[in-house]
Amino acid sequence: MMILAYVSLFVASIGIGGIYTAAIGMSAPRFIGSLIGTVPWAMVFMLTFAKAPAPIEPRRRRQLVAFALAWYVASVAGAEVLVLLGLAPVNPKAPHAILAFRVLMHAGWASFFPLVRWYRASGPGSAFGDGNGA
Repeated sequence: MMILAYVSLFVASIGIGGIYTAAIGMSAPRFIGSLIGTVPWAMVFMLTFAKAPAPIEPRRRRQLVAFALAWYVASVAGAEVLVLLGLAPVNPKAPHAILAFRVLMHAGWASFFPLVRWYRASGPGSAFGDGNGA
């Protein structure tokens, strides 16, 4: 089930990064747009494999999963505002690029199913108290 979260957040990071990069234009380094979209995927990926150097306690893991979900929601909302206000310019050579980025961006909503399940399963008193609920 977690593969759905990885894939959908990775695909969404491409869409979010594309919209923010188009909106940033030449006023700032272009990698910042990609960085905004990559944070939720990187956090979820790191949380599932972050047992070796410093194990994360279940409560902190739940907080970080909630933060990754909130970051995704905020970045999608911000990207939609940029598109609706016309601040993400459309390239005349690729007029449907923003639409494609929006479709990719909204694919990330599929990650909520396994991540909410993982969040609930790693709660206090659960059999998955170590944070590996899904």
